[in-house]
Amino acid sequence: GVWGSGPQVAFIDAWFSATGSKLSANARLQSLRVVAHRIREAGLTTPLPAFVSAALADRDPRIRFTAFQSIGQARQPDLVEAACAAAAVETDRVAYYAAWQALREIAPRAVLLRQLADARGAVRRAALLALLDAGALDEPAVRALVNDPDSATAGLAGLWLAQRSGNTLIVMEPAGGDFTDRVRVKLTPGVKPASIRYTIDGSEPQAKQPSVKPPLEFTSTTTLKAALFINGKKVGNTAVATYRKVEALPPPAALTLTAPSSPVTLAEVQALLPQANPDRGRPLFFAAGCVACHRVGPEGGAFGPELTGLGARGNAERVIKSILEPSADLVEGFALRTFALQDGTSVAGRLVAEQGPTVQVMGPDGRVVTLRRADIVRQESSPISPMPPFDRVLAAGDLADLVAWLMGK
Repeated sequence: GVWGSGPQVAFIDAWFSATGSKLSANARLQSLRVVAHRIREAGLTTPLPAFVSAALADRDPRIRFTAFQSIGQARQPDLVEAACAAAAVETDRVAYYAAWQALREIAPRAVLLRQLADARGAVRRAALLALLDAGALDEPAVRALVNDPDSATAGLAGLWLAQRSGNTLIVMEPAGGDFTDRVRVKLTPGVKPASIRYTIDGSEPQAKQPSVKPPLEFTSTTTLKAALFINGKKVGNTAVATYRKVEALPPPAALTLTAPSSPVTLAEVQALLPQANPDRGRPLFFAAGCVACHRVGPEGGAFGPELTGLGARGNAERVIKSILEPSADLVEGFALRTFALQDGTSVAGRLVAEQGPTVQVMGPDGRVVTLRRADIVRQESSPISPMPPFDRVLAAGDLADLVAWLMGK
């Protein structure tokens, strides 16, 4: 058969090599895929036709990408060096991805470990990517590469180490945004020992600049650039955040809320929307306590979903429902989780991030705590929203005014 062996298959291979590999780009792509698929599906150990390895140097990045894929799919260990040589000079990001994926499939771990010392930076980086993807490197081996002469390889090693400890390369708190009077910014290296250099004049941070003495404080709109340095060498990309100073809004007029005599319904609020007064929305946003967890523009907390721009991405009916019955349609990522810890305590909040051996949880007060997975005995996710239903808190007219204001934001 076509997927077996013998004269017929030899004829097919000869046809692909002599004819299929020289036709249009699409025909060449299909030729590369077919020969690899035939070997893989039939469990053959025969080598790929020579036109596959030759395609690694093709001018078309799509051809190179598919050639790398074919080598990996057909499990061709004899082509490790050919793949490395091509990876060393590969300039297309997608084709380079296929290159290290192919190396992961065809190169034994011992070979990949040796390639970490290869003279070619792109080969070291490809080996590192393949080993990390396979979970075949420990922390000391990765840490040794933080000082790699190839900046991309060093950055990759640094990023892996940072994520393993539950951080990014540089942790910026807060991460940028609007402020009114002043903002204090804390910069923490995700990899230690390391130092952070920063600029606020638009230039790139350099090793010769002074290291950060936390916290930084800005009183005007500022663009902050920060970079991580280990042993005087930059690791990873420059982190950039803009802190925009906005005019502080005057406190809203105080309102006294009157609870409805019976639960408010969706239909009641919808009926009042055409006559709603959005000018009462901001005072209601404060009076009802929404500002503690939700942010609109420069005001509010971060525990609940961001409401800035709600009018452009939502509809009034859904907004009303989410206020009356917040548990009916929980926004993804904002469910309340409870973590029971080994010391008998517990932490409740919403999950912010899961990175390596740690998880980050934000409490209702907006503070983020980092928990070690090893300390977590049990975790539970509640189907009940941490936000209470407001059908007995706000009158139908107040709700209509609040929604009209939110939809205009």
